[in-house]
Amino acid sequence: MGFMSSLRRLGRRRPALGIGLTIVLVVGLLAGYAVWTPPAGISPQSQGQVDPAKQVEEWQKAVRDQISQREAEIAELEKQLEDKPQDADLWLKLGDTRYALGSLYLLTESDGAKAEGAFEAALESYEKVQKLDPAEKGVYLRIANTAVFLGDNDRAEANYRQAVAADPADNNARMSYAMFLAMAKSDYDGAIAQWQEILKNNPEPELADQVREFIEQAEEMKKAENPPSGGNG
Repeated sequence: MGFMSSLRRLGRRRPALGIGLTIVLVVGLLAGYAVWTPPAGISPQSQGQVDPAKQVEEWQKAVRDQISQREAEIAELEKQLEDKPQDADLWLKLGDTRYALGSLYLLTESDGAKAEGAFEAALESYEKVQKLDPAEKGVYLRIANTAVFLGDNDRAEANYRQAVAADPADNNARMSYAMFLAMAKSDYDGAIAQWQEILKNNPEPELADQVREFIEQAEEMKKAENPPSGGNG
């Protein structure tokens, strides 16, 4: 998928931004929706005490286990929706679980085809939520992040804007939007503006430090892509 190619290119140029986008769109979002369980026994404290190859093998196994769980949850939710087709909450949960499944496919074996199918299904679920419950503001960010994975940048940006407008204090929405602007559009000024708004929202110190690092890297990338022209004296 185009998104993954762009992510790899960004990761080589500016690792902090590339890694940050992955965290925002995949791990961070999944943790926020409570559909991702970190693999047991794998933690920063365990690094250096476990053989790296074995740790990767355990990670891959844990992710495959998560895939099986998400697939079972999707089947159950789809069954429930047969009896409650107008239940917006069930559709939202189905969308989140399908999104989680797509992200998990990317975390193991980089199965792009399966991931794309899961993200397309997630998008369909979120569209259903919008029809059933137009007041559900949280669906904007979900649609935007899903659209990024599907390569629909216009739809992504439109929904990021709606997410930020619906809740200007939502740092998660602003972070996702900023990452999208920096990576997908090379709009570093726009990204920096979003990060600066996060700093105005008095975030936790760790997030504030991360945001300042992203601003610094975006400034460097902006200079690298727009070098000053030399004068003739």
